[in-house]
Amino acid sequence: MSAFVDAARRGEVEILKKIANQDGFDANQTEAKTGFTALHAATAWRNTATIHWLLSNTSIDPRIRDIAGRRAIDIVMHISEVNHKRVIEEATYAKALLRAETKLQLLDRNIDRG
Repeated sequence: MSAFVDAARRGEVEILKKIANQDGFDANQTEAKTGFTALHAATAWRNTATIHWLLSNTSIDPRIRDIAGRRAIDIVMHISEVNHKRVIEEATYAKALLRAETKLQLLDRNIDRG
């Protein structure tokens, strides 16, 4: 079992932070038995704070599917927890906005230099 996925399952954000800071860290690592990423695990165990942290602070891909073909959002829908779905959507949207803002800042710097 992946220590990162297991920490997400248990909602241990401080441990996730330590693991994420290690060299060679892969936010998209999966468990061999289930195909779960940390996001799948946090979702299945309804760890909202962990879901938010993963999407806001790592490069985890919410589109990855487990061995049953489910994305984390599909698990949310399966367990009928609309709040978790909203957290994933909001954090994914916020992450996209941050990337766009960073790109705009880089473009502004290049224009100022040009």
